[in-house]
Amino acid sequence: MSLEFKPIRMDGHGPSVTPRRCRMFKYVLAWLLGVPAGLLLLIYVFTHLF
Repeated sequence: MSLEFKPIRMDGHGPSVTPRRCRMFKYVLAWLLGVPAGLLLLIYVFTHLF
């Protein structure tokens, strides 16, 4: 029974309930990780150029 219940629960939670929220969460994570990385790159470039 336990082997049968796990995939059913995953299917119930994953695609049917939160497809849009997962996409938004991925975009938000990309922003949160990308913006500081970009700022650090800019600072690194400016410190080495000037």
